[in-house]
Amino acid sequence: LSSVLAEVNIKPILLGITRDNLLDLERQIQEGLKNSDILLISGGISVGDYDFVQEILLRLGVDKVFWRVAIKPGKPTFFGKKGDKLVFGLPGNPVSVLVTFLEFVRPAILKMMGKRDVLLQEREAILEEKLQKKTDRAYFFKGMFQEKNGVAYVKSAGRQHSHILESFTGANCLIFLEKEKNIYEKGERIKIQILPWK
Repeated sequence: LSSVLAEVNIKPILLGITRDNLLDLERQIQEGLKNSDILLISGGISVGDYDFVQEILLRLGVDKVFWRVAIKPGKPTFFGKKGDKLVFGLPGNPVSVLVTFLEFVRPAILKMMGKRDVLLQEREAILEEKLQKKTDRAYFFKGMFQEKNGVAYVKSAGRQHSHILESFTGANCLIFLEKEKNIYEKGERIKIQILPWK
């Protein structure tokens, strides 16, 4: 998170890592709400026995705007507001954190900075291989695209599991697989989002 925040010229106030303990978490979240305009929390936002974050946020007066989104990776994402402060609860897996940051947090930060173009740059590309998903959610694949004679061609950047960050090192885009469609054939046109640091 610190690295992707640096891309938008933000130096975060790091609150540290907290154990799955209600009192410790509540103390840290209170501090974050007091000292920041945007609070980012990674982990503890799903439905496990020790996922206390949402419960604490609601108890501290954060108004929930949404919890859970129909994307993969990143389903258990939380967004809420307390006054003029924004609160994002991001999943704990590294790839999920990165995708939800790019899709939700980064646009919010850029908008607060007064920027107009806040979304990732999108373009169409031709698939160089067959892609398939096994979910009824939209799926963001890590991808690599290159231009040949003014036309973009794209393929997967490697393994896609939400705990595998290494394939992001070779990626320069996200490939967007729509919710309604599970199989994309080689040669099809598909939407990609250009990663901002590439």
